[in-house]
Amino acid sequence: MQDEGAQVKAVVLRTDFTDSQDTLVFDIRSAYSVPQLERLTRTYVFSRKYTGSMTVTDEIAFSEPSDFETALITLSPWRQITPKTLRIGDEGKAIDVQIDTGGLAFSIIPAEIDEHIHTKTLPVRLGIRLDSLVRQATVTVKITPAQ
Repeated sequence: MQDEGAQVKAVVLRTDFTDSQDTLVFDIRSAYSVPQLERLTRTYVFSRKYTGSMTVTDEIAFSEPSDFETALITLSPWRQITPKTLRIGDEGKAIDVQIDTGGLAFSIIPAEIDEHIHTKTLPVRLGIRLDSLVRQATVTVKITPAQ
């Protein structure tokens, strides 16, 4: 889980804005109290090519083998349409999420978020959990309009 408080803030490592895509890279280590965490960067790439896409890449390094999980949050219905693809949303208003772990096995772990939420339905956290301990890993999710 992410930490809370003033000490938790992303550090901008790089920005690049062009007519075809925007890129932001953050160091987000301060959000996690994990002693063995050596590196955690998150890169966002918004592409305007074709129908558009958003790619989010987490790069992680630990001093010793550790668990790693990233997540998506949704209020919409979802389903796993292939081992590496999720569809989130309703027909006509859906996105596809392609998951790339560099060949590492992973599981999707859904969990309702039952906190102080003021919505008709509870949001669902879709955990993308690596099935084995890792020293280094890269997890990329590419979000595109559903075809």
